[in-house]
Amino acid sequence: MNLITCPACRTKYDRKLLKCSNCGEWRPEQADDADDNFGDSDEVAPHAEPAPVLRPVARTTKHEPKVSVEAVGGRLPSGVEQFKELNRLGYQLVAVVGLSQHGKTDFIRSMITAVVNAYGGDTGQQLEVMDAAGMTERTAPGTYNAWKIQAGSQLVAVWDIAGEDFQKIGNRGDLDGDIARFLSHVLPMCQGVIMTMSLYKIWDLWNQAPDEQPSADEFRTGLNLYNQNLNTYVRFLQFAQLLKGTSSEIALELLTDPAAMKAALAKRARVKMPIVVNFSQADLYPGIRTPNGVTPPIELHDLMVLPSIELSPGQQDPRALAYLYLDPLFKHVREHVRSAHYVYSIGHAGGKERSDRYSARCLEPFELITGLGWPLPCIDSFMTERYYHSEEWKSRVEAISGVAP
Repeated sequence: MNLITCPACRTKYDRKLLKCSNCGEWRPEQADDADDNFGDSDEVAPHAEPAPVLRPVARTTKHEPKVSVEAVGGRLPSGVEQFKELNRLGYQLVAVVGLSQHGKTDFIRSMITAVVNAYGGDTGQQLEVMDAAGMTERTAPGTYNAWKIQAGSQLVAVWDIAGEDFQKIGNRGDLDGDIARFLSHVLPMCQGVIMTMSLYKIWDLWNQAPDEQPSADEFRTGLNLYNQNLNTYVRFLQFAQLLKGTSSEIALELLTDPAAMKAALAKRARVKMPIVVNFSQADLYPGIRTPNGVTPPIELHDLMVLPSIELSPGQQDPRALAYLYLDPLFKHVREHVRSAHYVYSIGHAGGKERSDRYSARCLEPFELITGLGWPLPCIDSFMTERYYHSEEWKSRVEAISGVAP
């Protein structure tokens, strides 16, 4: 019998079971607890011995139901009716959004492949479907891609838009026309969002080669672009929250008026659909450093500024990393999102130039949102605030910053 060790009670049980036979704990995604080298926000040992970073992980069992995938897509105007029909047919709509070149296409390809591997289906056939639909290429501006996934009786439609169109959310006055209408109609129908962000890309300003260091003016320009890029993710969540109970025209108007938007958000309920902050391209992180001179959260009153540290996904909790170095995004998610999760992932690249890339931890975001595989996390405000005062949270922050909140 092939056994797995329960992370809760340490009892060994058959890995074919979804729950521990002793305590009922849900089976972890990895083959065993020693394989978890990503330091995700729910399972991390802050003082564990260093482990090989980001080894590929694959499930060894096949679970019913069988999976089939169908590719659809087109220009943004046609997507509104497409998703209204899918919603009517009972599909859960899952958005995957992110900036251009942040690994979104690679992640979606790997996520779909991981779903097929985990729950049964013809992987080769599904890859042919994705390749025929141009899945190895980036999503073109003004278009959308969608993947209808049927897992037994469960129906999921994963969609994405071009990074250039996503960027318009962060540029005041640019969110209009086709992209505004598409998001205004489709976002309220979604059951979850995976926000894909590559720390390798977003922190490139602080990781230039010694002979390519920016001048003072170039650094200021780069810093403004960094803040704008980070703000794009925040504004996307603000837009999603404003669309609940308000017309798209009013939501768009509020986005251009910070004071009015802040007042409107204060009256809105938290975003109920699960949000996954997906730190993609994580195999490129070793050697990358965080920004320097970052003001620490107010809880870390012993620090004047946060130290610039080298990323090590195998040892650093992604939620704690966001708390320390992505404060605007983390703070907004904490205050305005009911159910949030932070993960690292690696998406396999379809191009030959990066054929050595592999897939890892791309299944987890899909399961967290759809509830397939294990229960959907429902972290309400009380539980969230309680967690941020726990010893576990303090130890995860201290493992990165050297100081506990």
